[in-house]
Amino acid sequence: MSEASSGAESSQGRVAPPRRAWIEEAVSWGLLVLTLAGSCGAWHWTLDLCSHFRWYYFVAAAVFGVLIWRKRRRAAMASLGVTLFWNGGLLAPYYLPSSQPAAAEGGVKVSLVSLNVYTANKDKRAVIDYLRQRSADLVVVMEVDERWERALAELHDLYPHQFIQSRPDNFGIGLLSRESLAESRSIDAGNTDVPTIVARVEREGRAFVIVATHPLPPVGASNTRERDAQLQAVADTVKASSLPCLVAGDLNATPWSSAFRDLTANSGLRDSALGRGVQGSWNAKS
Repeated sequence: MSEASSGAESSQGRVAPPRRAWIEEAVSWGLLVLTLAGSCGAWHWTLDLCSHFRWYYFVAAAVFGVLIWRKRRRAAMASLGVTLFWNGGLLAPYYLPSSQPAAAEGGVKVSLVSLNVYTANKDKRAVIDYLRQRSADLVVVMEVDERWERALAELHDLYPHQFIQSRPDNFGIGLLSRESLAESRSIDAGNTDVPTIVARVEREGRAFVIVATHPLPPVGASNTRERDAQLQAVADTVKASSLPCLVAGDLNATPWSSAFRDLTANSGLRDSALGRGVQGSWNAKS
């Protein structure tokens, strides 16, 4: 009798972990798993989707770390620490002073606007006014259909040289320039049936190549493969050029995705956002 009573008391005396503690552990480790998964995007397209939210992981880990700091949950704090350092290391180059100059010594400075106008956008006047206000040397516009092509014709006084490949879907693209466009052509980069513009521009006696592209969004394995193929073809185009190259467009890839890393690594291109902060552009409706 006494042993049975003792066993019952022992069983009743156990205290189950509180639900809140379990949630804290799950969130801490979940952030770490997502962080690591995002660095393995080359293995599978679903993992690459996790790469796009570095800022969110960093901020969430910092806030959550403050909330549970006094609870001394060592495992949770350790996972949050790794999450902070991992994502912080990827974000830091965009906020620290860049070791490379914005332009090569003796080079030509060029201002450029890259704008996804959003095919269904009816406020064309706002876009035209914005482009006039910015008055950049070059403009790359994505999602250009026939209506947008007609609207952009209003800018001929500012951009007399226009090369536009309009389409009824969301993958029309155009290049507007103050300077003459030599050897302008549209290529099917990566055999994806999506136009990419390649043009040679001369400015102040110097020539360079601009590549304007807008690959498919990485929604599903097939689209991801086509996006990657298009960006790889762009990298090959840049690498084969004997002139300096500038690539612009809606790449449907963040700086931390495997596709963007491959683009810069295989082409020698430099991310223009380094040292200038992360320049988020989603979504095109805003």
